[in-house]
Amino acid sequence: MECLKIQNVLNTLENEPSIKYANFTFKTEDCQSPIGQPLGSKCVDYMGNSFSVRLHSANDKAKLDSIVNITNTRILFQYSSGSYSVLADKHSNGNALQMANRFHETNLFRWAEPGLGKIPVE
Repeated sequence: MECLKIQNVLNTLENEPSIKYANFTFKTEDCQSPIGQPLGSKCVDYMGNSFSVRLHSANDKAKLDSIVNITNTRILFQYSSGSYSVLADKHSNGNALQMANRFHETNLFRWAEPGLGKIPVE
């Protein structure tokens, strides 16, 4: 399927009230878990609607809250390590990858990573 057609499908899905987010998926023959265990013969790589961030300083939580408000994202929870899971949906200023990049570019974070995954389909 051509890129423009795929983008049109995603836009159509996001216009549906019951759809929270829609992202690209990629069929792959790399079908191993992160620790090298086989999952199947073919997999789909996907990007979820959340991303994780870790502030340089725990004292910057108010700055995280401010960026969350500006980007229309939402903090899902805080890990015991001091990092946060943040939600990006169709009302946010971008998908999880775009928002992880935007958060990272503020230089307030040690890291910002989108939630990526792999599902076996065969």
